[in-house]
Parts: sequence; structure tokens; C-alpha cells
Amino acid sequence: MKRIPKRSYDRINNKIYEEEGGRWWSADFSLNLLRALYNPFRVGYIKIIIEQAKINFEKVTVLEVGCGGGILCEEIAKMGFITTGIDPAEQSLNTAREHAQENHLDIRYEKASGEKIPYEDSSFDVILCAMFLEHVRDLPAVISEISRVLKDNGISFMTRSTEHT
Repeated sequence: MKRIPKRSYDRINNKIYEEEGGRWWSADFSLNLLRALYNPFRVGYIKIIIEQAKINFEKVTVLEVGCGGGILCEEIAKMGFITTGIDPAEQSLNTAREHAQENHLDIRYEKASGEKIPYEDSSFDVILCAMFLEHVRDLPAVISEISRVLKDNGISFMTRSTEHT
């Protein structure tokens, strides 16, 4: 009998984002490695694509779906983007809000899931979904919602972690 592999979502401990969500910015927390290892590449790539699209940084609205503790949102906000992050884990969002406030960054954070993004159609110029897609139950719904809130000619960046595939 052929064994059916578990879906990515079923293999991930999503509870960590509530239980350990206050530690995103702690140097000894595993998720903090995303900031050091992935952010330089992600931010650099995003910046290149936006520059090639000839979009004025000061007027660009960016939504990060699955923002966790805000480690990517903060880098995006520092670049001059109007930044919003959503995440279903309240503890992670509280950490993101506190850290942004401590660093005088104007970032809007809201509790929401990728399957039901609480914004009007065509609300954002850029949507980031970095290493989050493997954490959702309904991937087609997330893709549909991202498409719905992305402006015409907008840019979306979507990645997923290969360690969970």
C-alpha cells in the first residue's frame, strides 16, 4: 500500500508563533535567524524589482502576509514603504508592534489570516508572502486573496520554505 505524505501544514508546529511569539527578536531564538540569513537577500531582491518597475518608494503600499514578529516588515518600512503586516498569531503581532514602536517605525499590524485578508480590493502595490505559504490550510484561498488586494500592475513576492516540503 502506498503511503500518502502529510501536507506541509500538518507537519508544522504553528503554535510556536503564539507560544514563543515574544522571542522573535531574541538572538537565541531560531526564528530570529530569518532576519540574519534571509532578509539581506529578500530585501535586496525586492528593492531591485521595485526599482526596475520605476515605482516611487515613498508612495508604495506594501502588505506582508504572515509577518510574524515583524522582521521583514521593519526592513521594508526602513526603505520608505508604507508598510502593513498581518498574521494570525496575536503574540507575534504584539512583539512586532512593540519592536516597531521602540524603533520609531510606522508599521500597521493587524490580526488576520491569509485566507481572509481584511482590506478592500486593489489596496496594495506590493504584497510579500515570505516563507509563509506552507503554514496555511487553504493555499488557493490565500492566492485568491492576495490577487484580490493587489493593485493592477502590482508586484507580489511569494516564497515558501523548502525544509517543510
